[in-house]
Amino acid sequence: YIVAKEAFGVNTSGWDDPSQLPNTDWVDELYTNGKEQSYSISLSGSSDKANYYLSANYQREDGTIIDNRFERYGIRSNTDYSINKRLKVGETLYAWKTSTNPVQTATFPFRSAPVVAVRDETNPYGGWAETGSFFTGSNLVGNEYIHHRKNDEYALEGNVYLDWEIMDGLNFRSTFGASIYARRNYTFREAHDFGVIVNPIAYLSRTEEIQ
Repeated sequence: YIVAKEAFGVNTSGWDDPSQLPNTDWVDELYTNGKEQSYSISLSGSSDKANYYLSANYQREDGTIIDNRFERYGIRSNTDYSINKRLKVGETLYAWKTSTNPVQTATFPFRSAPVVAVRDETNPYGGWAETGSFFTGSNLVGNEYIHHRKNDEYALEGNVYLDWEIMDGLNFRSTFGASIYARRNYTFREAHDFGVIVNPIAYLSRTEEIQ
């Protein structure tokens, strides 16, 4: 890296001994193996008058960038019941929740210098290493970990119906449905000092929406 800088005319005489400098692989520090998990369970049954189906599922995805994940929970219920030979009632209910911890880094670390370390315990703002003004790349690993974000979404959807067989071949059916949706976003950003980017003030916010 230093040889390349010197080839482009950068004066590196004020830099430390190259053998004493860090050799950070920013790609290895920022990226990780993605993982996906999915689980589901269901229960169904019937009798002379009723049928039912219940299910639950869970899904989690861990992204290929550190501190990034998505989770989803779901529950479903379907039932129907015959009151008599011509009258039937039933319902469908579905509830779900998702939770996302989004990434902050939208770029490949092509500007992050390998001679800059990830951590510096002498830095009072989180212990992250500072990037000098002669480097244009920020501490992308620190940038991921100082941003604590959680985006939650919830929904409940359902309907009930009544089916009346007036006569053979003629049915009257009435259905009523409703749904509710909510979203909550939480953000906390730590105070930080990355050298080229400094913000000594922490930030906290919460937003909420219900439909």
